[in-house]
Amino acid sequence: MGLFVVFEGLDGSGKSTQARRLYEALRSEGVSVALFHEPGGTVLGEEIRRLLKSEAITGITPLSELFLFAAARTQLIKEKLGPAITQNQVVVCDRFTASTVAYQGFGRGMSLEVVTKINDIATDGTIPDLTILLDISPEDAFERHKSRHDLSKITFENDISLGVNQYSIHDNSDERFEKEPLSFHRKVHEGYAQMAQADPQRWFVLDATLTPDALTACIEEKVKKLI
Repeated sequence: MGLFVVFEGLDGSGKSTQARRLYEALRSEGVSVALFHEPGGTVLGEEIRRLLKSEAITGITPLSELFLFAAARTQLIKEKLGPAITQNQVVVCDRFTASTVAYQGFGRGMSLEVVTKINDIATDGTIPDLTILLDISPEDAFERHKSRHDLSKITFENDISLGVNQYSIHDNSDERFEKEPLSFHRKVHEGYAQMAQADPQRWFVLDATLTPDALTACIEEKVKKLI
């Protein structure tokens, strides 16, 4: 039976590491599992990712930013994520629609109605079965951000039938947002909190300051109950 699991949280929450750990744990047990990240996972998605992190491109409006993420998401669903769900795989995704609501909606101050409408069009009804929120204060996330850029980049391959998805844990694609002031990240944090409170059946909130191993154990226990 398939399952669509999304990891969400502030930059520095550890969501990418935990998404990878879940993928590797399930794969080692023989579960048919796919791992994706946003934006990216397709040729178009990776080009959009490159544009969003390019220092040469400035002045991107919130609406343009919203459409870029939506375009990458639509392509990912069409090419890879959607087929994986159809094949009843367990699909793990690092960020999805909640990121758009949190960052472009709450963070950028765009109309939540507009953001939701664009998300609905982009996903064509694709909804996560479980959203795992690694909750961390903006202050703690900032401290992690400062220290993590001293780490070497780690890459791995998601070798599934739908194609090879190269993925970097310590990618700098989020730097456009990491450079925003603390007030911005507080708004994003509040957005995540409101979404989780509004839909407790589909959201699983964990304290991101727990040790990575403790988080992994909680996540694997939760997900395996749903498979």
